[in-house]
Amino acid sequence: MPDNTPATNGQTDLMTSMMATLRTWVNDGAGGVHQASFTVDPDQLPTLRAGLQQAQDKLLAIRREAYPLQTIPAPGDDEVSKQAVRRFAERVDGGNGTLLNAIDDGVQRLQDIIDQIDALTKTYQQADQNSRM
Repeated sequence: MPDNTPATNGQTDLMTSMMATLRTWVNDGAGGVHQASFTVDPDQLPTLRAGLQQAQDKLLAIRREAYPLQTIPAPGDDEVSKQAVRRFAERVDGGNGTLLNAIDDGVQRLQDIIDQIDALTKTYQQADQNSRM
């Protein structure tokens, strides 16, 4: 996944300068990803972080529940049943586009945003502290 380092063009309007900008990548529905960004009031960063952490925790819980799907037994001893279970297991964990891969990607994207929030929060706190001196 590409770097989420914010890019600047040297121009910042007053409203944007009062907001925290977070960058991420979104799926385009056709197998590709595009960079996206959104702005948040700095005072809302802790609330956003908590919500993203909850979402990440839910994804990790889903992953724990999905992992055993790779080893479900075939419903019968025939070759068709065995092949169906193998194909199902490959869709659970077989690389790009599989269930576990999608969950891991979601967890990582959320972590990238959480890391940005942590960095921005520290920056805003430092700026606030410096303004009081």
